[in-house]
Amino acid sequence: MTQNQTVQISDSRRAEFNQLLDVLQKEWRQKCLNEYDTINLKLCPSFAEVEKAAPEYRVDFLIHCIDLIRGWGRNKVFNNKGSDRIHNYGTTRAAVAMALARKTLPMTEQDVQRIFAAMLDDNGLSERQGR
Repeated sequence: MTQNQTVQISDSRRAEFNQLLDVLQKEWRQKCLNEYDTINLKLCPSFAEVEKAAPEYRVDFLIHCIDLIRGWGRNKVFNNKGSDRIHNYGTTRAAVAMALARKTLPMTEQDVQRIFAAMLDDNGLSERQGR
């Protein structure tokens, strides 16, 4: 099973998620006292809407964030501007992924497979199934 088969999310939905991540980042920047504050999504009104969304939507959003964290579709997604170091922990996508993963989220077996495929496929980790 390849990542493209298991983690299929439409381009329009991915665009919607990217816009939402931008909105969440802007909302957080208006609330935080300094740029090094840990992102608190409870202070972002748009995240309340995400929490109310259908489970399928939240699973797709989680998978999209995992894809972004892993560098889906781009080179050097994590580089800070003007810096050579890699930075991902404090990003909005990481905060959303952690928040969604911590919530009780009704899922099908296929949803779980899609999440694991997003995390493990194409890096060899999912090939250890028989061990």
